Amino acid sequence: MKYSTTNKTSERVLPITLILLTALVVSELISSVTWRMAHDTPLLHYTAYLVDRHDYVPYQDVFAINMPGTILFHLCIGKLFGYGDLAFRLTDIVYLLFLLALTWKLMVCFGRRVAWGAVLLFGGIYLGSGPAMSLQRDYLGILPIAAAVLLSNSVLGERVNTYVRAVVVGALFGLSASIKPHLAIGLPVVVVFMATAIPNGSSRNAALIRSVLKYGVVSIGGFLLVIALPIVWLSRNGGLLEFWAMSTRYLPLYLKLIGEHEVMSGFKRWAQIYDSYRQFGGHAVLLASGVLGTYMALFETKLSSRQSRLVVLLAVLTLLYSTYPVLAGQFFNYHWMPFTYFASLLAALLLRPFPTESQAGLRRGFAVLMFLFLIITTVRPASPFVRQLSGGEPAPPGHGRVDEIAGFLGTHLMPDDRVQPLDWTSGAVHALLLSHARVATPFVYDFHFYHHVSDPYIQNLRRKFITLLEREKPRFLVLMSDKDRPIGEDTTTEFPELERFVDANYHVVLEGDGYAVLEISSH
Repeated sequence: MKYSTTNKTSERVLPITLILLTALVVSELISSVTWRMAHDTPLLHYTAYLVDRHDYVPYQDVFAINMPGTILFHLCIGKLFGYGDLAFRLTDIVYLLFLLALTWKLMVCFGRRVAWGAVLLFGGIYLGSGPAMSLQRDYLGILPIAAAVLLSNSVLGERVNTYVRAVVVGALFGLSASIKPHLAIGLPVVVVFMATAIPNGSSRNAALIRSVLKYGVVSIGGFLLVIALPIVWLSRNGGLLEFWAMSTRYLPLYLKLIGEHEVMSGFKRWAQIYDSYRQFGGHAVLLASGVLGTYMALFETKLSSRQSRLVVLLAVLTLLYSTYPVLAGQFFNYHWMPFTYFASLLAALLLRPFPTESQAGLRRGFAVLMFLFLIITTVRPASPFVRQLSGGEPAPPGHGRVDEIAGFLGTHLMPDDRVQPLDWTSGAVHALLLSHARVATPFVYDFHFYHHVSDPYIQNLRRKFITLLEREKPRFLVLMSDKDRPIGEDTTTEFPELERFVDANYHVVLEGDGYAVLEISSH
């Protein structure tokens, strides 16, 4: 039977769309080489720099709220390639290419068009999020999870001993969990998926339960083995006790911040979580496309048993990782990246070839139109790329103040001088990284001094900070006036002891847009 007119039209439009989308993603990927670090990543990079170049003990000599795996990742970048923007950008590009290659291998069983659509869709979303998304922790954890899904489902995986596969799958989820612990929520699902793939004996249910238990235990072994490695590293470096204190005393307080870093409790907190969750990070069209892609793949096309099981697995993982932001009560765009990844794979199933009978033409055309609508509404060029297209350069970090502060520090610092930033993500720490300045205290940012101020742990951090400042007397302070502040219950914008110390010992030597550099008066 012949294709309908609608089906023929969709077959003409779709290749053109994929070619244009390929051109956009490739161009943006190449242009991203000149982007600069932004937002959270300079903090992570600077922590690794202090550990690497100045032998700081993580969590003891430098206060950090990130998991050891994150520090080790940035430490590897710095040790291998240095701590500059180019090294960071090339690492980001290579990492993305590895992830997209895994995505292709995972989805090519549905056809090259589906695989290419998945690669382009997620690649376009990630690059379109701009430099602030680059190598964010929630994004970093996707690659090991994608590798685990591929290993659990591919023909290559089935050639490997099942117990070995279970160990490796557990280890891959361990890699993700060493960056963000709750990234491991997909491990039980993948283990059950592997167990159901094993031929069962006469007692099907009993055999399935035994398989789940066996492979679950083995995968947990691989998981714990990987998780133990950064713990051993911390123990050897002397930072384990401080890491434990931070994890058990500070992180529970930090995780009570939701929305725009607001402390909430009771019904108000849960209402805010519900309201944030139902928005799906602005990815409602992607979610709808993923649901439609899942339905059409399972019920409108002919799939093999392996393909059907993979669709179900991807759908379950999409649902599961949609709850990932809820677990931490944080709903910024990078917290939605694991969900975005799996939803993108499901949405790409809209490109799955339909039967050729004429009555499928309308449904086929609708699927293609939905994919086109998804691309138009979801894949947007990043602002630095738009500037590059118009002949300009990407905007410097912090609207130029990062380079201004770094330039000043670089020309005025002596080898033994220390600098204390009073900031979070507004650019002061980035300036210290660029100027190779050493922080005067373990506190590279000051956000934690202003929430849950009645808690004994926060009060102790405040006292420790003032004691160290009075002892070290850093030559320079870098004060950012427009930094983020926590709001809500038990928060403050005041730190009287710090204000008195600054007023008594420092004077302004450089002022700019949203910042001031202060020098010690006795210098």
